Amino acid sequence: MSTPCHTAVVTGAASGLGIACAEHLALQGYDLILIDADRRRLNALADDLTTRTRRSVEVYQADTSCPVAITAIVRKIQEDESISLLVNLSDAYDARNFQDGQLICRAASDIRHRGRDARLLQASIVVF
Repeated sequence: MSTPCHTAVVTGAASGLGIACAEHLALQGYDLILIDADRRRLNALADDLTTRTRRSVEVYQADTSCPVAITAIVRKIQEDESISLLVNLSDAYDARNFQDGQLICRAASDIRHRGRDARLLQASIVVF
């Protein structure tokens, strides 16, 4: 099944479930924006996926525990009209910083307002 002209954002993309999700989405026809703090692993994954799937893969090095990084990620999502899926697999979500969750949800809401089927998949450890 191919999903042309759609882009998925995957945070926590450089290990474990993030790699599996990125691979699955690329094989389903999504272009990707991969986000993680580990630039070396992101680049290796992007090279592998581009070679095997011929999909466009952009890497974005960011520490998703940093509010400034989250704001930049949300801005990217809001500005890129091709994004239709956000998979948030970052290592931990600090429940004490409610703003982080609100920003990610707002980004998903912005996707939906474009007339797209916005989807937000969240699979992080919650820290209280």
